[in-house]
Amino acid sequence: MDTLPFVVAFFRAAPPVTRPIVLCLWTTAAAGSLALAAKVTDGATVLTPLLVLQIFAASSGFGLAMRRGHYDLVLSRGVSTTRLMTAHWLASIAPGLAAWVAVAIAERLLAHGSAALSSGSVLAFLLASSFPWAFTTPLPRFAAAIGWLVLLVTSLAIVPAGQQHLVTALRASQPSVLGALAVLAYPMGLLGIDAMRLPAGTLAPGIACALLSVLAAVEWHRRAEVPLETAA
Repeated sequence: MDTLPFVVAFFRAAPPVTRPIVLCLWTTAAAGSLALAAKVTDGATVLTPLLVLQIFAASSGFGLAMRRGHYDLVLSRGVSTTRLMTAHWLASIAPGLAAWVAVAIAERLLAHGSAALSSGSVLAFLLASSFPWAFTTPLPRFAAAIGWLVLLVTSLAIVPAGQQHLVTALRASQPSVLGALAVLAYPMGLLGIDAMRLPAGTLAPGIACALLSVLAAVEWHRRAEVPLETAA
């Protein structure tokens, strides 16, 4: 079997995202589509719980499973750590991406909206798919998602007017430290908006941190020496 089909088959048999999370993603997408059809809510509202679930789905863990020999069968076939981690990341975000696309289609057909495909929503999805995955690679599953919840709760507690102040700072015409923090702590504020209209100073720190965290995670595990434990 060629390497690519083998890796795809491996992650189909041993997906990094747990079944309860996948079930929650699709249940949320279905319920949101019904709400859109009934015109009781808008696309951004439907996407909010989906984004939170995506943060948990992407916090799938990697290093712990690797050290326990879960990926020895893949590594023993000559697949590099970088390619394995890329495949792991894609497998981690695939269920959420599929649910997101389903909501986007339902929104277009049932509500004639496009919040799911706006630049802000796409950026929020990418942030929710990269940060949690990168930070959880050396940690147990859901560790980054729990850390994000702590950051969000702390931000809401110390910022005057809480959520509304975060959203206002994020969407302000002038960049600020609070706005840049809000991109990371409250990416839901990006849903349904045109991110291209936001100041570069607001978006750039979050995008740079997301990219650097992924690159750092891949480089860290690429350099780490983990002996094969179970593969013959």
